[in-house]
Amino acid sequence: MRMRRRLGRYGEACSVYVAAVVAGLAIMAPVDLEQAARSRSAHLDILANDTVHAAAVGVLIAVVVAIVATVHGSVRVGWGIAVCGTVILLADHLAAGSAPAPHELLALMYSDAGGGGLVLGGLAGAVVMHSAPAAALTTGALTTAVIGNRTSLADRAADRAQPADRWEWHLLDSPPRWLVLIALILVLATGIANRRARHRRWVGVFPFASACGGLLVVATAMLGWDWLAAGGSSLPRAVAAGGLIIAGVTAAAFLLPGLDGAIALLATAFTVVWGELAPVRLPVADLIVLPILIAVGYFAGLRRRSALLGWTALVTVAVAVACSGQLRHTAMVAVVPVLGAAVGYAWAASTPIRKSSRAVTIPLLFTPSIVLGFRQHLRAADGIADAPDWAAVVLVLSCFLGFGALRAVRKGRRCAIGAGRFRCGGGTFG
Repeated sequence: MRMRRRLGRYGEACSVYVAAVVAGLAIMAPVDLEQAARSRSAHLDILANDTVHAAAVGVLIAVVVAIVATVHGSVRVGWGIAVCGTVILLADHLAAGSAPAPHELLALMYSDAGGGGLVLGGLAGAVVMHSAPAAALTTGALTTAVIGNRTSLADRAADRAQPADRWEWHLLDSPPRWLVLIALILVLATGIANRRARHRRWVGVFPFASACGGLLVVATAMLGWDWLAAGGSSLPRAVAAGGLIIAGVTAAAFLLPGLDGAIALLATAFTVVWGELAPVRLPVADLIVLPILIAVGYFAGLRRRSALLGWTALVTVAVAVACSGQLRHTAMVAVVPVLGAAVGYAWAASTPIRKSSRAVTIPLLFTPSIVLGFRQHLRAADGIADAPDWAAVVLVLSCFLGFGALRAVRKGRRCAIGAGRFRCGGGTFG
């Protein structure tokens, strides 16, 4: 009976991993790019700007659904929401295959991002208290965030005119229909298997601080994007946008209880670093190596917790790319695997204790990176060609300083609530 239960958990973990990959791709690239590339340039510009807003909507939905599913305490509710979101994704991709008009494509884009948010939030609420499925959800989300994050929609469409190298991966029609169909089958089967799962009702008050912290991170990121877009190629406006985002994520970190807010700072730092790396095209080999490195880093972080080591690696990657100069492409391809292992390790080492904080912070990995906005709006300005790279370094260092301030203010509180942890292998979750 114990072996059967263990196999069931591992099967559930596989379903969670595939569904997390599909949800993450749907949030970050919430449109059929094969269809978008055939649109006129004016329509493409509109889609490029709305892609960021659609991704933010998907993250907001994921945060809200994760809170609701966690508070309700029912595994069945979380899996039911995930099934509904996967059905929406499949319907969107089937509709996009019939060459929709640009305004229809815009609607599908928001619907796709919303479906991805439902899947991610439902999964977070359903599996956050189970070690193997929770590890699968986190590593799947991290893998998707590292592999799937790309440049703006306009850059992707421009790439369609270039001959495709069979050794490079192009994010088009993402996620593919066959992967969405597989995810639907797996999520539906796992949801049916969990239909008799015990109901765990929330003990305590509504996690208002966790909910506000997650929503604040996304809201300030979008305010920074819109503020930057409204000013065009304005360096002072870019500085103000970056400062707004750092202030928002730091406030969110202090809103979360104990040291749980460190993960919000880490998620923001990761999006900044990957925004710095986003123009790189990944070799196909990275698609095989990256998930392995992320998993290895993640479980290493569970066994030997040292958040400082993970932060050091993130800062090192940001500085190395900014200093790469003419060797930029080679340097970025080389550091992407390092980034994957580092963020997996740092995320595991900083995993929050409270389940509401764990559920809320996973969607923050897919918050649009302000560094991509820097590239879009500052690339035309004279004399600041490297400004986005060095802005990324400053933002990561600011997040690191926020992490240090959080530890200094709340040092020792983690041990007081250590009973909320649960073990995973030789390490601890929590």
